[in-house]
Amino acid sequence: QSWHRLSQQWQSANPHVARLIDHVPETVLWVVIYSSLMLLNQFAVVPREEAHAKCQHFAWCRSFTLGLILIFLGVFSFFPHCRALSWLSASPIVRQLHMFLMNTTTADKPPLYLYLADGGPMEDLGIVQLLRRKQRWILSFDVGDDPNVELLDLRDAIALAKSEGICSFFDPKEPRRDLEHLLQEYIHGRRSSEGGGANVKEATLHLGVLYHQQDGEPERVGDIFHTRLRLLDHMEAVSRVQGCISREEVLRPAEAEAAPAQAAADGEELPT
Repeated sequence: QSWHRLSQQWQSANPHVARLIDHVPETVLWVVIYSSLMLLNQFAVVPREEAHAKCQHFAWCRSFTLGLILIFLGVFSFFPHCRALSWLSASPIVRQLHMFLMNTTTADKPPLYLYLADGGPMEDLGIVQLLRRKQRWILSFDVGDDPNVELLDLRDAIALAKSEGICSFFDPKEPRRDLEHLLQEYIHGRRSSEGGGANVKEATLHLGVLYHQQDGEPERVGDIFHTRLRLLDHMEAVSRVQGCISREEVLRPAEAEAAPAQAAADGEELPT
């Protein structure tokens, strides 16, 4: 919904002009606020003989400027569903302010502009949205900035889901065990096998989900398969930095290509 009453057909035919019209009230507001700030700066330093009159002007201008900022940014910008105030949602300054305050707009009709972004401000993985829908199977791929593999994004998602009362999490193989122990096993790239004391490397973390029941709703469970971009222990030998590719390596028969890979997996030094 827009503050003006131009038809949707005309706006679709003239998108650039319609966008300029959408920003007219916002531009007027910022020009008035900027002009008031300039007047404040002018009245801040005055000769002594004009101090009394100029100080009154300074106080009036300060009250006017603060009033505009408080009314439009502090109050009116949080009511984008009102047609007369919808133009405030088109302002990048207002949008940054609401993002900083983590304010989420909820309304029957969409605001004037919708800005698509990743889940950085709330949750990077996007699994909380799926948990809200109570999905049975969830695949999660984590390539965020987590050099120490502490599963920061996954922990944030779990904390957010718990704070909203969506569900609880458990270890599918041993529900009695604390979830932190399962996360630590995955961080170190090892899990004890069921048959004995051997360790099995796992590239995927499996989490069980028990959704909180509503009145009269049947019990629902889910499974999250989480994969973190990392190197497991058995991949260290393969990931060594090797020399430049030579002409002979490019032109050699295909059956000879398996030898260097097998040597690297066995931990042997490769010629460079």
